[in-house]
Amino acid sequence: MFEWRPTAAITPEGKTIPGFDRMADSSKRKNSAPPKRRPSDDIRSHVIFRMALFTTVADRTGQMFFQRRFKISLREYRLIGVVGYTQPTTVLKLADECFLDKAQVSRTVIKLVDAGYLSRSAADGKRASRGGALQLTRKGTELLGQGLKYGRELNTAALTILSDDELRLFSDCLDRLLALATTRYVQAKRNPSLLYPDPIDARGRG
Repeated sequence: MFEWRPTAAITPEGKTIPGFDRMADSSKRKNSAPPKRRPSDDIRSHVIFRMALFTTVADRTGQMFFQRRFKISLREYRLIGVVGYTQPTTVLKLADECFLDKAQVSRTVIKLVDAGYLSRSAADGKRASRGGALQLTRKGTELLGQGLKYGRELNTAALTILSDDELRLFSDCLDRLLALATTRYVQAKRNPSLLYPDPIDARGRG
């Protein structure tokens, strides 16, 4: 069982964040002072920037753990996981589901097929060397089961400073934000002009 109860936090420079032990204790957090607001001209005041930073740090942490434990990268594990709930699927569908470049997904899939985690089959059910439908092999199914259990433990550790109520609210907000972001992304792909709202157009003119 993976357990991690942080009592301190550090910055990328190795400096301790003061008061983190109090932040981690929800019983003390109610009476604590509100966090200091950053000025609007500081990029760290942008929620999207902080979400991206959190994702980057969490991904790098997960990469270290998964590489050490399962000898595969975090991206490889995630593609195995997506195949697990979409199979039979294709490289194109995988790329769309994960919002990844098709060429990157194709290279990763080839590696996973060669490693025995995925299999390809043609329309007639025979094994295919390229293209075809992707499915988990027995080896891939076993790894996914172990990875999901381990991933849940890592998720718990990453969110351990949130109370149950905060976690439910956070999860709900993430679902809504992801739905909105996905809708805006699809709309922007269909109509690139949406990427350049007035007063600045696509050529950077105001």
